[in-house]
Amino acid sequence: MKIVLRATFVLGLGLFQTIVAYGQVPKAEIFGGYSYFSADTGDSGFGRVSLHGWGGSVTGNINSAFGITGQITGNYGTPSISTFAPVNGILVPVKGSADVSVYTVMVGPELSYRMEKAKFFIHPLVGIMHEKASNARGTALGVTVTLSDFGDSATNFAWDLGGGFDISLNSRMALRLFQVDYVGEKSTPVGTHFRAGAGVVFKF
Repeated sequence: MKIVLRATFVLGLGLFQTIVAYGQVPKAEIFGGYSYFSADTGDSGFGRVSLHGWGGSVTGNINSAFGITGQITGNYGTPSISTFAPVNGILVPVKGSADVSVYTVMVGPELSYRMEKAKFFIHPLVGIMHEKASNARGTALGVTVTLSDFGDSATNFAWDLGGGFDISLNSRMALRLFQVDYVGEKSTPVGTHFRAGAGVVFKF
């Protein structure tokens, strides 16, 4: 009998916490923070590059477990380039760099598992990715070379599969301890990118 009473008490307490947590679900959550982006450029001159920047999202919660998320990110860097270019009529190896920027705009569902002071979430998102490389330059044999082949931009369909973990500070703020995403891009070849970030969540 004592075992039954204890089990009933534990189940009742869990149900009560679930009801309380449901009642505390914010209508919207706004995230902003740092973003690290590992980009597969698909170019032998660049290879895989590391970019730094920002990320932001807005999630409208339909209930405690389901919401709709809109996300935007921007990442930037000046990666090195290894290529060949003609200098004084001779094809020579060139070491240089270029300014690279990557922006994404995504939207999709978010699935959440909420605890008393924390939230774990996953989201499959779709949208677009815009990439741009400019000011490509290098030096070879003491000569400054403009690498025009590396100045380009493209906008492609993209998708994002990822998730993260939030710790509540109070009823209005939380810390996003981490968010990690696999980002794919419809290009030739297909781009395979990874993103990680952290920041602050405001709850309304």
